[in-house]
Amino acid sequence: SHVRGVIRAFAVAASNVSKSSSSTTNKQRQVDAENTVNGMAQFLFYTLKGVPGQLHSKGAELIKIVLDCLTDGKLLAKVTAGDKWRESSALDVVEDVVLTLIRYICQHVHIEHFGIVWEQLFASLDESRKIAMSSGESHQQSLTKMTRVILKCVKA
Repeated sequence: SHVRGVIRAFAVAASNVSKSSSSTTNKQRQVDAENTVNGMAQFLFYTLKGVPGQLHSKGAELIKIVLDCLTDGKLLAKVTAGDKWRESSALDVVEDVVLTLIRYICQHVHIEHFGIVWEQLFASLDESRKIAMSSGESHQQSLTKMTRVILKCVKA
């Protein structure tokens, strides 16, 4: 889907911020990365949000697509050309985007409409668990990240 491509592109771009020119300070690179993550999360949030207190009618599908980017290592592997460091860095960015998006969703969606979000979160967690169990240690990182997303949601 188009949203997956956008997420992959942003993740790779944000992970490349750390490789930017030596004249850029570490603080500036960090600010650039944070702005990229925040901008991506806001973009996704405004795509997901519906009327006040609810998600868009396609919100569940969009949340699933976003969470798939966190749990499906093949998506980022394509963009990073098998470079494990870049892949790990991009996955960290995707996690940051998802966590920020969840924070926005928690602030917007009324509790009585939050079931859609929980369903998608737990479905993605279950999928991550299945992948990790069948694939071994290589997918444990995705399972860990998905667990952190759910914990962030619980705290919100």
